[in-house]
Amino acid sequence: MKNIVLLIIFTIFFANAKQVENSEARHIYMENLNIVKQSVNNKEGLMLKKVSSAIDFFERLTLIKSESKGDFIGRYRPTKNDLINWKRWYKSNKEKLFWDKTKKQVFVSG
Repeated sequence: MKNIVLLIIFTIFFANAKQVENSEARHIYMENLNIVKQSVNNKEGLMLKKVSSAIDFFERLTLIKSESKGDFIGRYRPTKNDLINWKRWYKSNKEKLFWDKTKKQVFVSG
């Protein structure tokens, strides 16, 4: 009986920890998506480094390449198609996202 109770407690704890990791990963994904959206909508005051980092984040995570052209500074002009593709990918894969605390990076599980 004691083992069953411990197993239930462990399962609940693990499920909650996994939920927090998934929540953090989704939050980071949406922050990057907002940066791309602002860039597509030509918002002023957006740091080019943030846009370039967001593009790199999505290409690494989703394996969907951006249509933006690059130069020696980086890529900082994502397209509307990029935004659509990365939103579509999120809808299909948001349950698979998780935050790796050790590497401080978002990954796709499975």
